[in-house]
Amino acid sequence: MPEIFENPPDDRLWHLVHAEFALLAMRDPEVAPRFLASTETAQRELAALLDTTVRSLGLRFVLDPADLTRLTEPLEG
Repeated sequence: MPEIFENPPDDRLWHLVHAEFALLAMRDPEVAPRFLASTETAQRELAALLDTTVRSLGLRFVLDPADLTRLTEPLEG
């Protein structure tokens, strides 16, 4: 098993911070577009990284990597 799966980080703090930003974006219409844009950028960059990594192994996703990143995000709103 790859080392990345041996000691997963405790992401509790990150999830709490992300939830606070999501809540702020829901309450403040000026924050919402920036929050959504940053989320979409992060998903796009992660999808590209995943696609590159999988292709380097001679494989490909059945799903669109962008759809895959959206499926892994916590539900908000």
